[in-house]
Amino acid sequence: MSLEGQCDDAEIGPNEDLSVCTFPMPAGTVFDWHTHDEHQLAWASSGVLTVRSGSEAWVLPPTRALWIPAGVRHETLSDGVATMRTAYLRPESFPGSWGTCTPVEVSPLVEHLLHYLAGKGMDVTDGMPNSSSWTYLCRYRRSPSRSECRVTTGPLKSRKS
Repeated sequence: MSLEGQCDDAEIGPNEDLSVCTFPMPAGTVFDWHTHDEHQLAWASSGVLTVRSGSEAWVLPPTRALWIPAGVRHETLSDGVATMRTAYLRPESFPGSWGTCTPVEVSPLVEHLLHYLAGKGMDVTDGMPNSSSWTYLCRYRRSPSRSECRVTTGPLKSRKS
């Protein structure tokens, strides 16, 4: 785990496609601007998250997650107490993924899958769905309206500025 609370790339095993991490986020937590080598599915299992990228921001209650493609610079915040449960997915294992930040509806099935994977720790290869079934679940439940949880405000500044 990095000092910013992010999972290190080394935590995803060489034979694994994904890793799920849980981050308790006290009110006011900010994971400052950063990128990942992996795709990320950011989800608030409790509370509400805000994810910023470029000139857009997404407000994510527990019914929505945000697909963040590998290499996309973003910042994650919680104004109130929240828990972020996030999946990191190797890009080579998910070649047909969305190329931009995309809201995803979190159905009960996706919620239970994320909870299960988080409970397994880093060893998620034991009897788990393969990358194509995970991608299918995410694509199938794409949020009906991209603007439903997105706020476009022009250039955004970090809270640290």
